[in-house]
Amino acid sequence: MVRIVLVLGAGAVIGSILGAIVTGDPLYTIGWAVGLPVLLTAAGFLGSRRRKQQQLTAPGTVPGIIGSTRTRPVPTEAVLNPEPTAVPATGATLNGEPLDPAVLANMPEPRPREAVHWASRALTIALVLAGVALALIPAYRTIGWTVTNIAQGRWDGNDMRTGLHQQDAIDDLAAVIGSYDFVAVNFYDSYVLVEAPTYVGATTTDQYEWRYGRASKQGPYSGAVVGLFDASTIDFSIVGDLVARAKADTRWTDFTALYPSLRADEDGVPRFGVYLGNDYYSASYTFTVQGDLIDRYGTGLD
Repeated sequence: MVRIVLVLGAGAVIGSILGAIVTGDPLYTIGWAVGLPVLLTAAGFLGSRRRKQQQLTAPGTVPGIIGSTRTRPVPTEAVLNPEPTAVPATGATLNGEPLDPAVLANMPEPRPREAVHWASRALTIALVLAGVALALIPAYRTIGWTVTNIAQGRWDGNDMRTGLHQQDAIDDLAAVIGSYDFVAVNFYDSYVLVEAPTYVGATTTDQYEWRYGRASKQGPYSGAVVGLFDASTIDFSIVGDLVARAKADTRWTDFTALYPSLRADEDGVPRFGVYLGNDYYSASYTFTVQGDLIDRYGTGLD
Protein backbone atom coordinates (compact mmCIF):
# COMPACT_ATOMS: atom_id res chain seq x y z
CA MET A 1 0.00 0.00 0.00
CA VAL A 2 2.81 2.39 0.87
CA ARG A 3 4.49 1.65 -2.47
CA ILE A 4 1.23 2.43 -4.31
CA VAL A 5 0.96 5.80 -2.54
CA LEU A 6 4.57 6.64 -3.39
CA VAL A 7 4.12 5.76 -7.07
CA LEU A 8 0.91 7.80 -7.25
CA GLY A 9 2.76 10.67 -5.58
CA ALA A 10 5.51 10.43 -8.19
CA GLY A 11 2.87 10.68 -10.91
CA ALA A 12 1.30 13.69 -9.19
CA VAL A 13 4.69 15.45 -9.08
CA ILE A 14 5.22 14.77 -12.80
CA GLY A 15 1.70 16.06 -13.48
CA SER A 16 2.43 19.22 -11.50
CA ILE A 17 5.57 19.84 -13.55
CA LEU A 18 3.60 19.40 -16.79
CA GLY A 19 0.82 21.63 -15.48
CA ALA A 20 3.31 24.37 -14.61
CA ILE A 21 4.79 24.18 -18.11
CA VAL A 22 1.45 24.17 -19.96
CA THR A 23 -0.52 26.67 -17.85
CA GLY A 24 2.13 28.65 -15.98
CA ASP A 25 -0.06 28.34 -12.89
CA PRO A 26 2.05 29.02 -9.76
CA LEU A 27 -0.08 26.53 -7.80
CA TYR A 28 1.42 23.75 -9.93
CA THR A 29 4.91 25.14 -9.32
CA ILE A 30 4.26 25.13 -5.57
CA GLY A 31 2.85 21.61 -5.86
CA TRP A 32 5.93 20.03 -7.43
CA ALA A 33 8.39 22.19 -5.46
CA VAL A 34 6.88 20.93 -2.20
CA GLY A 35 5.89 17.46 -3.35
CA LEU A 36 9.27 16.45 -4.81
CA PRO A 37 11.33 16.83 -1.58
CA VAL A 38 8.57 15.13 0.45
CA LEU A 39 8.46 12.25 -2.02
CA LEU A 40 12.24 11.81 -2.05
CA THR A 41 12.39 11.94 1.77
CA ALA A 42 9.64 9.33 2.14
CA ALA A 43 11.23 7.07 -0.46
CA GLY A 44 14.63 7.32 1.25
CA PHE A 45 13.14 6.58 4.68
CA LEU A 46 11.25 3.52 3.45
CA GLY A 47 14.29 2.30 1.52
CA SER A 48 16.53 2.45 4.57
CA ARG A 49 13.87 0.74 6.70
CA ARG A 50 13.62 -2.10 4.19
CA ARG A 51 17.40 -2.55 4.18
CA LYS A 52 17.41 -2.84 7.98
CA GLN A 53 14.67 -5.46 7.88
CA GLN A 54 16.63 -7.46 5.34
CA GLN A 55 19.72 -7.35 7.55
CA LEU A 56 17.74 -8.49 10.60
CA THR A 57 16.24 -11.46 8.77
CA ALA A 58 19.48 -12.56 7.08
CA PRO A 59 20.49 -16.14 8.19
CA GLY A 60 23.46 -16.57 10.51
CA THR A 61 23.54 -12.96 11.68
CA VAL A 62 22.75 -11.24 14.95
CA PRO A 63 22.02 -7.48 15.10
CA GLY A 64 25.12 -5.57 16.18
CA ILE A 65 27.39 -8.60 15.92
CA ILE A 66 29.46 -9.59 12.94
CA GLY A 67 28.13 -13.07 12.36
CA SER A 68 29.65 -15.95 10.50
CA THR A 69 28.26 -19.28 9.49
CA ARG A 70 30.20 -22.50 9.48
CA THR A 71 28.95 -25.55 7.68
CA ARG A 72 29.44 -28.68 9.71
CA PRO A 73 30.38 -31.77 7.74
CA VAL A 74 27.63 -34.38 7.68
CA PRO A 75 28.97 -37.90 8.14
CA THR A 76 28.15 -40.15 5.25
CA GLU A 77 28.47 -43.87 4.92
CA ALA A 78 28.91 -45.63 1.65
CA VAL A 79 26.42 -48.38 1.03
CA LEU A 80 27.50 -51.29 -1.13
CA ASN A 81 25.09 -53.65 -2.84
CA PRO A 82 21.93 -51.60 -2.19
CA GLU A 83 18.61 -53.36 -1.75
CA PRO A 84 17.12 -54.52 -5.03
CA THR A 85 13.85 -52.83 -4.01
CA ALA A 86 15.45 -49.36 -4.04
CA VAL A 87 13.42 -46.83 -6.06
CA PRO A 88 15.43 -45.17 -8.79
CA ALA A 89 15.67 -41.39 -8.39
CA THR A 90 13.40 -39.36 -10.58
CA GLY A 91 15.45 -36.20 -10.40
CA ALA A 92 13.27 -34.53 -7.70
CA THR A 93 13.26 -35.18 -3.96
CA LEU A 94 11.34 -33.91 -0.95
CA ASN A 95 13.13 -34.16 2.43
CA GLY A 96 15.58 -36.56 0.86
CA GLU A 97 12.85 -38.88 -0.47
CA PRO A 98 12.27 -39.26 -4.22
CA LEU A 99 8.92 -37.94 -5.46
CA ASP A 100 6.41 -40.05 -7.31
CA PRO A 101 6.37 -39.14 -11.06
CA ALA A 102 2.55 -39.00 -10.91
CA VAL A 103 2.72 -36.31 -8.20
CA LEU A 104 5.19 -34.33 -10.24
CA ALA A 105 2.90 -34.45 -13.25
CA ASN A 106 0.05 -32.83 -11.28
CA MET A 107 2.15 -30.03 -9.80
CA PRO A 108 1.54 -26.56 -11.36
CA GLU A 109 4.25 -25.06 -13.51
CA PRO A 110 6.23 -22.34 -11.72
CA ARG A 111 5.29 -18.82 -12.82
CA PRO A 112 7.97 -17.37 -15.11
CA ARG A 113 10.04 -14.76 -13.35
CA GLU A 114 9.93 -12.56 -16.45
CA ALA A 115 6.12 -12.38 -16.36
CA VAL A 116 6.19 -11.25 -12.73
CA HIS A 117 8.60 -8.42 -13.60
CA TRP A 118 6.49 -7.24 -16.55
CA ALA A 119 3.29 -7.29 -14.47
CA SER A 120 4.97 -5.19 -11.77
CA ARG A 121 6.26 -2.71 -14.34
CA ALA A 122 2.85 -2.41 -16.00
CA LEU A 123 1.22 -1.71 -12.63
CA THR A 124 3.83 0.92 -11.80
CA ILE A 125 3.34 2.68 -15.14
CA ALA A 126 -0.44 2.63 -14.70
CA LEU A 127 -0.17 4.14 -11.21
CA VAL A 128 2.18 6.89 -12.42
CA LEU A 129 -0.19 7.78 -15.26
CA ALA A 130 -3.10 7.83 -12.79
CA GLY A 131 -1.18 10.28 -10.58
CA VAL A 132 -0.41 12.51 -13.56
CA ALA A 133 -4.08 12.50 -14.63
CA LEU A 134 -5.30 13.37 -11.13
CA ALA A 135 -2.86 16.26 -10.81
CA LEU A 136 -3.87 17.71 -14.19
CA ILE A 137 -7.65 17.64 -13.58
CA PRO A 138 -7.85 21.43 -12.89
CA ALA A 139 -5.96 22.14 -16.16
CA TYR A 140 -7.90 19.78 -18.46
CA ARG A 141 -9.67 22.63 -20.30
CA THR A 142 -6.49 24.66 -20.80
CA ILE A 143 -4.64 21.56 -22.00
CA GLY A 144 -7.52 20.86 -24.39
CA TRP A 145 -7.23 24.40 -25.73
CA THR A 146 -3.49 23.93 -26.26
CA VAL A 147 -4.04 20.70 -28.19
CA THR A 148 -6.67 22.26 -30.48
CA ASN A 149 -4.53 25.37 -30.95
CA ILE A 150 -1.58 23.27 -32.11
CA ALA A 151 -3.87 21.27 -34.41
CA GLN A 152 -4.90 24.57 -36.03
CA GLY A 153 -1.35 25.86 -36.16
CA ARG A 154 -2.21 28.66 -33.70
CA TRP A 155 0.70 28.83 -31.30
CA ASP A 156 -0.82 32.03 -29.87
CA GLY A 157 -4.21 30.39 -29.29
CA ASN A 158 -4.16 30.90 -25.52
CA ASP A 159 -3.05 34.54 -25.79
CA MET A 160 -5.97 36.67 -24.58
CA ARG A 161 -5.03 39.47 -27.00
CA THR A 162 -4.59 37.60 -30.25
CA GLY A 163 -5.83 34.07 -29.51
CA LEU A 164 -9.05 32.10 -29.69
CA HIS A 165 -10.57 31.87 -26.20
CA GLN A 166 -11.55 35.38 -25.09
CA GLN A 167 -15.25 34.48 -24.98
CA ASP A 168 -14.57 31.55 -22.64
CA ALA A 169 -12.69 33.84 -20.27
CA ILE A 170 -15.51 36.43 -20.31
CA ASP A 171 -18.11 33.76 -19.58
CA ASP A 172 -16.07 32.55 -16.60
CA LEU A 173 -15.79 36.11 -15.30
CA ALA A 174 -19.51 36.75 -15.69
CA ALA A 175 -20.22 33.60 -13.67
CA VAL A 176 -18.12 34.97 -10.78
CA ILE A 177 -19.50 38.51 -11.10
CA GLY A 178 -23.06 37.27 -11.35
CA SER A 179 -23.86 39.44 -14.36
CA TYR A 180 -22.62 40.62 -17.77
CA ASP A 181 -22.94 44.26 -16.67
CA PHE A 182 -19.40 45.58 -17.11
CA VAL A 183 -17.72 48.97 -16.89
CA ALA A 184 -14.50 48.02 -18.71
CA VAL A 185 -12.66 44.97 -20.06
CA ASN A 186 -8.89 44.83 -20.68
CA PHE A 187 -7.11 41.96 -22.44
CA TYR A 188 -3.49 40.96 -21.79
CA ASP A 189 -1.31 38.11 -22.95
CA SER A 190 -2.27 35.56 -20.28
CA TYR A 191 -5.10 37.21 -18.38
CA VAL A 192 -8.22 39.38 -18.63
CA LEU A 193 -9.32 42.15 -16.22
CA VAL A 194 -12.92 43.31 -15.85
CA GLU A 195 -14.24 46.25 -13.88
CA ALA A 196 -17.83 45.59 -12.82
CA PRO A 197 -20.29 46.63 -10.10
CA THR A 198 -19.59 45.16 -6.68
CA TYR A 199 -22.97 43.47 -6.94
CA VAL A 200 -25.97 43.83 -9.22
CA GLY A 201 -27.32 47.35 -8.77
CA ALA A 202 -24.32 48.61 -6.75
CA THR A 203 -22.87 52.10 -7.24
CA THR A 204 -19.29 50.94 -6.57
CA THR A 205 -17.07 48.73 -8.70
CA ASP A 206 -14.62 45.89 -8.11
CA GLN A 207 -11.96 44.35 -10.29
CA TYR A 208 -12.17 40.74 -11.43
CA GLU A 209 -9.41 38.70 -13.05
CA TRP A 210 -9.32 35.65 -15.31
CA ARG A 211 -5.96 33.89 -15.22
CA TYR A 212 -4.68 30.29 -15.42
CA GLY A 213 -8.08 29.09 -16.57
CA ARG A 214 -10.09 30.44 -13.64
CA ALA A 215 -11.82 33.67 -12.66
CA SER A 216 -11.64 35.41 -9.29
CA LYS A 217 -12.45 38.69 -7.56
CA GLN A 218 -9.44 40.93 -6.91
CA GLY A 219 -11.04 43.65 -4.80
CA PRO A 220 -12.30 47.27 -4.90
CA TYR A 221 -11.49 49.35 -7.98
CA SER A 222 -12.66 52.84 -8.91
CA GLY A 223 -15.48 53.10 -6.41
CA ALA A 224 -17.94 54.57 -8.96
CA VAL A 225 -20.03 53.02 -11.73
CA VAL A 226 -19.36 55.07 -14.88
CA GLY A 227 -20.15 53.83 -18.38
CA LEU A 228 -21.97 50.62 -17.45
CA PHE A 229 -22.93 48.41 -20.43
CA ASP A 230 -24.43 44.98 -21.04
CA ALA A 231 -21.82 42.60 -22.49
CA SER A 232 -24.09 39.55 -22.75
CA THR A 233 -24.76 40.08 -26.48
CA ILE A 234 -21.19 41.01 -27.46
CA ASP A 235 -19.06 38.48 -29.32
CA PHE A 236 -15.64 38.63 -27.67
CA SER A 237 -14.19 36.02 -30.01
CA ILE A 238 -13.52 38.81 -32.56
CA VAL A 239 -10.87 40.44 -30.35
CA GLY A 240 -8.02 38.50 -31.94
CA ASP A 241 -9.25 39.41 -35.44
CA LEU A 242 -9.50 43.11 -34.55
CA VAL A 243 -5.93 43.08 -33.26
CA ALA A 244 -4.72 41.34 -36.44
CA ARG A 245 -6.49 43.92 -38.62
CA ALA A 246 -5.01 46.82 -36.66
CA LYS A 247 -1.50 45.36 -36.86
CA ALA A 248 -1.82 44.83 -40.61
CA ASP A 249 -3.09 48.38 -41.10
CA THR A 250 -0.06 49.97 -39.40
CA ARG A 251 2.36 48.08 -41.66
CA TRP A 252 4.90 48.11 -38.84
CA THR A 253 7.39 45.29 -38.61
CA ASP A 254 7.50 45.00 -34.83
CA PHE A 255 5.28 45.68 -31.81
CA THR A 256 6.32 46.19 -28.20
CA ALA A 257 2.87 47.15 -26.90
CA LEU A 258 -0.47 45.55 -27.70
CA TYR A 259 -3.59 46.26 -25.62
CA PRO A 260 -7.15 45.48 -26.76
CA SER A 261 -10.00 46.67 -24.54
CA LEU A 262 -13.74 47.32 -24.37
CA ARG A 263 -15.47 50.26 -22.72
CA ALA A 264 -18.37 52.62 -23.35
CA ASP A 265 -17.97 55.94 -25.16
CA GLU A 266 -19.45 59.25 -24.01
CA ASP A 267 -22.85 58.12 -25.32
CA GLY A 268 -22.74 54.89 -23.29
CA VAL A 269 -22.16 52.71 -26.37
CA PRO A 270 -19.53 49.98 -25.87
CA ARG A 271 -16.59 50.14 -28.30
CA PHE A 272 -13.56 47.93 -28.84
CA GLY A 273 -10.24 49.71 -28.72
CA VAL A 274 -6.81 48.43 -29.81
CA TYR A 275 -3.65 50.28 -28.78
CA LEU A 276 -0.41 49.41 -30.60
CA GLY A 277 3.11 50.66 -30.05
CA ASN A 278 6.80 50.04 -30.66
CA ASP A 279 10.04 51.90 -29.98
CA TYR A 280 9.15 54.64 -32.51
CA TYR A 281 5.39 54.83 -33.04
CA SER A 282 2.04 54.40 -31.31
CA ALA A 283 -1.49 54.17 -32.63
CA SER A 284 -5.04 53.55 -31.45
CA TYR A 285 -7.97 51.95 -33.30
CA THR A 286 -11.65 52.05 -32.39
CA PHE A 287 -14.16 49.44 -33.60
CA THR A 288 -17.85 48.80 -33.11
CA VAL A 289 -18.83 45.62 -31.24
CA GLN A 290 -19.67 44.20 -34.67
CA GLY A 291 -16.06 44.76 -35.78
CA ASP A 292 -16.43 47.82 -38.03
CA LEU A 293 -13.61 50.39 -37.95
CA ILE A 294 -14.71 53.74 -36.50
CA ASP A 295 -11.47 55.66 -36.08
CA ARG A 296 -7.71 55.37 -36.21
CA TYR A 297 -5.06 57.86 -35.11
CA GLY A 298 -1.44 57.99 -34.01
CA THR A 299 2.10 58.25 -35.33
CA GLY A 300 3.67 56.13 -38.01
CA LEU A 301 0.40 55.64 -39.92
CA ASP A 302 0.04 56.23 -43.67
